Amino acid sequence: MATFNNTTWKKYQEAVGDRIKALEETMIAKTANELSHDLTMSSEMWARKRLERTQVIAQLYRTEIRRARDEILAITEEGLRYSARVATDNMQVDDVPIMRVRASMETELTALWSRAINDYRMTVQRVALDSRGLFDAITTAIREKSDDGYVVYQGGRKVSFKSYMEMSVRTEMQNNALTNMEKSAVASGVELFIASSHSDSADDHAEYQGKYYLADGVVWRDEFARLDMHPTAKYLSDAKAAGFLTRPNCRHYVMPVTTPQAMASPNGDAMRKRLGMPNEDAERAKYKALEKQRHNERQIRKYKSRVINDEITLANITDPDTKTAAMAQLRADKAKVAEWQRVQRAHIKDSGLKRQYIREKPGVIVEDLGARLSIKRSGV
Repeated sequence: MATFNNTTWKKYQEAVGDRIKALEETMIAKTANELSHDLTMSSEMWARKRLERTQVIAQLYRTEIRRARDEILAITEEGLRYSARVATDNMQVDDVPIMRVRASMETELTALWSRAINDYRMTVQRVALDSRGLFDAITTAIREKSDDGYVVYQGGRKVSFKSYMEMSVRTEMQNNALTNMEKSAVASGVELFIASSHSDSADDHAEYQGKYYLADGVVWRDEFARLDMHPTAKYLSDAKAAGFLTRPNCRHYVMPVTTPQAMASPNGDAMRKRLGMPNEDAERAKYKALEKQRHNERQIRKYKSRVINDEITLANITDPDTKTAAMAQLRADKAKVAEWQRVQRAHIKDSGLKRQYIREKPGVIVEDLGARLSIKRSGV
C-alpha cells in the first residue's frame, strides 16, 4: 500500500488557498476602483453615489466568484480523488464524499458573495464618516481588506476565509484518505496500524501518537499485549473518538502494518523507522524553512497588491494634491516590494529551496484549473 502523510494533501490545500487569495485580491481591486471615483465630491454625495452602484459591484463580485468556483471545486475534487487513490492503491474511489464536499464548498462561496456585498456597504458608510477625508479613509479601508481578506465566524471568533477553506480542504482530504485506507487495509486482512509521532504535537494528542492500534472488528489476542499501544485506546476508532487524526489541521497519520511485522518490532519507534516514516528533526527543519519562504511570499504579494490598488486609485484621481499623495504612496509600496524580494532571495540562497515566483504574484489566474498546474509540476 502506498504511503500517505500530511504532505499528500498540503499541495492541494495550498492550491485552493492560492486561488481563493487570487479571488479576494481581484474583488478588492474592483472595490478599490469603485471607491476611488468622485473624490472631489462631498463625503455625503460620494457615499450616496457609491451605494447606488451596489448592484453593479454585486454583479462584479458574482462574476469573479463563479469564475473561481469551478477551479476551486476542480482542485478539491482532484485532491480528494488523489488522497483516496494513494490510500487504497488505486481502488475505486467513492464519489459520495466528493459530492458532499463540493456541495459544502459551493455553499461557502455563495455565502462569501453575500458577505462581500454587506462588507462593501459598510466600508462606504465607514469611509464617509471618517474625518481624515476620502482619500486617506479609502486607502486605509482598502489596505485593511487587502491584508486581512474576507472573514468567517467560527466558534465565536474571526477566521480568514482563505484559512477556513484551506483547513476545510485539508481536513476533508485527510479524513477521506484515512477512511479509504482503513477500508482497503481491512479488506486485505490487515489488523494493525501505527501512528506517526511529532515532537511538537498538541498536548492532548501526545499520548496517542506513535502507538499501535487495532482495526475495528479485530478480536483481541494475548499477543497484542506485547505491542506499544495506548493503555485504554486499543482500537483506531477509540483514538479517533478522542479527536486524534480527525481534528482540523492535525498532522498525524497512520500506516497499516501486518501482524508479523508488528510482532517483529513491537516498539513503535523501531517500526516507524523500518517503514521509513519521516525523520522528525529533518522534517521540522524543512518545515520551518518552508514556512519562512511562505511568509516572505505573503509579504511580497501583499505589497504587490497594494501597488496594484495604488495604481488603480491614482488613475481615478483628478485633484493635483491628492494625486501627489497617491504617487508618494505608490513609490513607498514599490520600495517595500523590492525590500521583501531581497529578503526572499537571501532565504532561498541560504535554505536551498526553489523559489516559486507564481506564489508571489497577486490575483494570478493560471490557465487549466489554476494552481493544479503547479501541483503537477511539483510531482504530486
